[in-house]
Amino acid sequence: MIDKYGGEPKPVINGNGKAEDAVLLKNQEYWEIRSLEVTNTGTSPGVRRGVRVVAEDYGDAHHIYVDDLDVHDVNGNNEMKENGGSLITVSGQEAESLCGSPHRGQSHSPRGSQRNSWFVHALDTLEVYQAGVVIRNNALDDIGGDGIVNVATDGAVVEFNVVAHASQRSQDYNVGIWPWSADNTVVQFNEVYGTRGQHDAEGFDSDWNSRNTIIQYNYSHDNEGGFLLICNEGSQSPENSVGNTGTIVRYNISQNDHHRGIKLSGPVRNTLIYNNTIYVAKGENVDVVLHTDWTGWATNTYFYNNIFYVEGIARFSYGVKGNPDGSYETAPGPARA
Repeated sequence: MIDKYGGEPKPVINGNGKAEDAVLLKNQEYWEIRSLEVTNTGTSPGVRRGVRVVAEDYGDAHHIYVDDLDVHDVNGNNEMKENGGSLITVSGQEAESLCGSPHRGQSHSPRGSQRNSWFVHALDTLEVYQAGVVIRNNALDDIGGDGIVNVATDGAVVEFNVVAHASQRSQDYNVGIWPWSADNTVVQFNEVYGTRGQHDAEGFDSDWNSRNTIIQYNYSHDNEGGFLLICNEGSQSPENSVGNTGTIVRYNISQNDHHRGIKLSGPVRNTLIYNNTIYVAKGENVDVVLHTDWTGWATNTYFYNNIFYVEGIARFSYGVKGNPDGSYETAPGPARA
């Protein structure tokens, strides 16, 4: 265990930008890292992290806790996602997975023929996944890119986190909280606000190569890209992606999210969206439900018992044309004829 020994101030570990990882735990288990202040600032942005936990061709890694850390001022490279504040990585087949902290997890091989591959970044594939991942009670603010991302996980729980002001410097497609290439994720009791831009830039996202994502009891507000993205990259082959199927979105509140409410992009399937409240304030002009083509359109999407409270301008629409800044030219209706 690494922990503070008495007193109120947390011990400081400072990488000074000279170390790629200020705190690194590699191919270990039965470790608890608690109550530290971690920083890693260089003279210019670069590939660096505050905390990194790695299992590289290691097998099951048991009992890894990263808890009660203050990670700040890590000026990573905004051109890539696999760096920044905290990173938990499982490596195999020259690929990596990424998620936030605190974390409890194991690395596993896939079960039978349920899925051929777990995408991690670009078109790399991974033949292990992480089970038992819990990302809880984190506060993130002023984030260059994404807030919290769980990748190549089965049964991850992401709850009671606050992500403020994500996507502040990166021009990539960033979201506050989202699973990618993940099954059975539950995202609940989180608050996301102030996500910048329109390259996605929603509060929440259920992304492609994922099944049975549940997004519930969350509060999204003042995100420039909107409340929610549900997407599937339709050009991927069945050997490489299971698509996006079985997403459930319920009991969430979206207040003063801009430009878009719920965006459905690509051939997502079997989606249930019910008992959510979306408030559009005076002066706002919002595609409150927006369908877009990403090598296909959404099918079997069901909306029930949602409240759309509109004081500004709102519409149900589809994307006619995507613009370089991430915005859309839209027309009324659910999809192109």
